[in-house]
Amino acid sequence: MKSTLTIISIIFFCLTCDGQKKLETVKLVKWSSESCDNTFDPYLLKNRVSNIEHTDSTTIYTVHFSENCCVSFEPAIKFSKSKLVLLPYREYKGDYCSCNCCFSIRYEIAGLKGKIYQLYFKESEVKLTDDYYDTVKTSYEVYNGEKINKSNKYGFKEGTWIKFYKDGKKEVVNVYPKQSLFYSPSPIWSKGYFESGRLSFYDRKDTTESWFEDGELKSQFIEYKIGDTTFKTGLRKFENRLLQKEYFEKTYPTVLKSEFDTAYRQGVILTEPVYKREYFQNGKPKYLFRVDTSFTWYETGQIESKSYKNGKVQFDNKSILTEQSFSWLGKGPEDWRNLDNTLYVQFYSNGTIKEIELVRDEPTQEGLAPGVRYTWAWSKEMNVIESPENWKEALPWTKFPELQVKPKMLIGLDKKSTPKKNSR
Repeated sequence: MKSTLTIISIIFFCLTCDGQKKLETVKLVKWSSESCDNTFDPYLLKNRVSNIEHTDSTTIYTVHFSENCCVSFEPAIKFSKSKLVLLPYREYKGDYCSCNCCFSIRYEIAGLKGKIYQLYFKESEVKLTDDYYDTVKTSYEVYNGEKINKSNKYGFKEGTWIKFYKDGKKEVVNVYPKQSLFYSPSPIWSKGYFESGRLSFYDRKDTTESWFEDGELKSQFIEYKIGDTTFKTGLRKFENRLLQKEYFEKTYPTVLKSEFDTAYRQGVILTEPVYKREYFQNGKPKYLFRVDTSFTWYETGQIESKSYKNGKVQFDNKSILTEQSFSWLGKGPEDWRNLDNTLYVQFYSNGTIKEIELVRDEPTQEGLAPGVRYTWAWSKEMNVIESPENWKEALPWTKFPELQVKPKMLIGLDKKSTPKKNSR
């Protein structure tokens, strides 16, 4: 009888211990995450705990951290001895994008009551803090009784910053926002001075100007808005005071239409040059944009290229034609505006065709394959050395009778050959 009671007592004791162990098990019982928070700079944000809450049965941690924009979260925890590790995922899930975002995860954990432990996020220790970036010692200088060159605890510039010449005169003055808490700010405006005291440059949100030391305007870039259209105009001069470039462009919302589908409409923001001119330092023209035709020149004054709405011709510095292109549009698949087609023609120095390359968009079952390339090439003796395999359409240059494709060049185009891999 005594032995039986002893066995029952042992079993009861073990069951009680097992129940206590289950009660004391540290486990994640609930979690939630917040989407990207643009309040903070993801490239400065440090991993931190912003809040700790306690309930009768759980401890709740809110963790802020920076991670790839396209991550997918599946939080987990690890608890061993005196180390609690909070994980946003055990293995990375999601795509990889070319940006980072600021996220937060709320972990609700059971079984922590009465335990002493160190807290980690991934592999780094984290602490409860209101400081979302690393901090530095604040600093400032005093100039004419006022504080200048002030930096806050995050190292961000605030207020007026002045750089001086050795003799104490102002060289550059930058004015920043009076308080910068989340992002390293750009100046509201900046002024630079020559040692003579004359203004050398002035930069603000909508205007940037600079001057030569005698006061002549050196460069000017202005942006302004009328209605929903933004205008930008600018000019710059060489050190010899001759004009280097000048331009005027506008950006505005518009609706693109299709030449082939009257039902097609797509809203876009379009930037369109009104005029643009560039010059060499000797004063000769380098580039001229016109609505119908644009030109580029060599420094000698010879034409380098002419661009039209539907094509372009290029010359070498001896005025010999080297390349010509032709562009046209075709009907695209449903929900697609147009198909782009461009024919690039390269010439030998004697004027015969060296290569013809067709680059075009092609409809597919999935929608569209952009920039598909086909190449034909000839030797100087006008023998075919390359052509697309199994080409069954009309030869694309027949659309342009001005191309001098001689009969001899067509011999052999029906033969199979391996197309080369092109990149333009």
